Amino acid sequence: IETGDEVERLGDSFNEMAYQLMKLDDMKADFMALVSHELKTPLTSMKEAVGLLLEEAVGPISPKQKRLLLINAAGIEKLTGFVEDILNLTTMEGGLTPIYSTRFDMQSLLQGRLDTFRLLADKKQIRLSATYKPDPLPPVFADAERLEQVLANLLNNAIFFTPPGGEVAFRVESTLGKYLPARVREITRVESSSQWLKIEISDTGEG
Repeated sequence: IETGDEVERLGDSFNEMAYQLMKLDDMKADFMALVSHELKTPLTSMKEAVGLLLEEAVGPISPKQKRLLLINAAGIEKLTGFVEDILNLTTMEGGLTPIYSTRFDMQSLLQGRLDTFRLLADKKQIRLSATYKPDPLPPVFADAERLEQVLANLLNNAIFFTPPGGEVAFRVESTLGKYLPARVREITRVESSSQWLKIEISDTGEG
């Protein structure tokens, strides 16, 4: 804007501010990526060390020691998940998030996620239940890694916000495309006769 008055000065100031914000955004993305990569290395070493101790590779351990090691393993797994979330956020902001769909055993994946969080639920005296319809579940075609991340976030939130003595319920049900919520059908453009799995997680916490 070339007007030779305060409007031009205002335009110049606005452009400079936008430029500085863009630089800060780039710096934030670089910082997040660097920190995430630097954290992954020690976390991987810690995970392997705890795994060797649990396997009694360096000698027998007592039940109490095993319990403490399992708590450590769960904490390392949680931290690793946080680091992965930061890395995924960085790639998503850059429009680089890949989706790799494969056919896999859905029930094994779900059970693995539940087993990971069962120790955390037991520690808070929270009942963690799961129901499958049908049982066993049919195989699915999806991005298993992304699905695991979503489930981990939902389960972590449900357990975190549920008071001791509460319950977190995990339900999976086979359904036809026509029975999915309207918003899901709109986004995915599903066919009415296509087979889908609906996953629900509920808790007895507030909200």
